[in-house]
Amino acid sequence: MTKRITGEFAKLQKNKEGWFTVGTYSDDIYQWKVIVNGPENSPYEGGKFEVKITLPKEYPHKPPTLVVMTKVYSPIVNPEDHTICHPILQTDNKPGNWAPTSSVYEVLVAFRSMLGSLSTDHVTNTEVAQVLAERPEEFKKTAREWTKLYAK
Repeated sequence: MTKRITGEFAKLQKNKEGWFTVGTYSDDIYQWKVIVNGPENSPYEGGKFEVKITLPKEYPHKPPTLVVMTKVYSPIVNPEDHTICHPILQTDNKPGNWAPTSSVYEVLVAFRSMLGSLSTDHVTNTEVAQVLAERPEEFKKTAREWTKLYAK
């Protein structure tokens, strides 16, 4: 599956969309360093978020894991291990979940979409989700502040 991984990596490096860049940590093709620009019209706009993508040896039969290396105030990022939870990263054969035909690009799109949507779906940080649900303006203010502080 190394051919599949190197092919996806090369394709992502050539992307012209401009909202992310991709590299590796050292020469390990199984660990990618992706910088994702914060979505426009969101509290994360203007931020640059480092995401570590680890591809399992069984890729694409098993999904990658995403760890957000940049400190971010978001209900979708687990406060303990900084992972995200999204159906595309699940393998229980439901529509929208990971399949061997899925790609890292689709995972990146899902992550950025979730970050910008300010939804309480797929919550891994219940404390932040509660602030978003009950005091959305306070949530946006804190998310903007953290973006300015940590997502440079």
